[in-house]
Amino acid sequence: MAVNYTVEYLECYESGIFAPDTIPPPTGLVLTAAVHIYLVVVLGTLCNSVAIWCVVTCKKTRMAVKVLLCSVFVPVLLICLVTRSMRSEMILALFYCDRERITVIYRVVTMVSYSFLAQMELACITALAIIRTVAVWSSKRHAIKLRVAVIVVISILIYSFITGVVSQG
Repeated sequence: MAVNYTVEYLECYESGIFAPDTIPPPTGLVLTAAVHIYLVVVLGTLCNSVAIWCVVTCKKTRMAVKVLLCSVFVPVLLICLVTRSMRSEMILALFYCDRERITVIYRVVTMVSYSFLAQMELACITALAIIRTVAVWSSKRHAIKLRVAVIVVISILIYSFITGVVSQG
């Protein structure tokens, strides 16, 4: 069965954007993906910035809890602001069949930074859930100390960096 390739596909194939057996995505789908990512960038950045501002300016919240909550919102803010913007460039390179628009290093940095930030977000949510569960189940009221919160966040940061880099290997 012969496949009729469009001129755009052949240009993209010759420039190394698509593999020989890859069917190129429709132009409309690529544009929709780019618009979606830009919406995530704008709304995610705005909403996470507001969430961080609310946590930081709240006078009733203890500093240790602020540290833990910010450790959840900051990675998501960076994902929206940095890695999604980088990903949109990759999609636009696909749309324009422009291999020179992004380099291999750019792709690796994008994937490693996203992996690191996503790992950190999930680990921080897990740590916060465990701390809240212990607080609810405990017969005595315990307040988490600032030093413990900082140690938890730094440990998660180191863990996320190591697992984020290793997983992209």
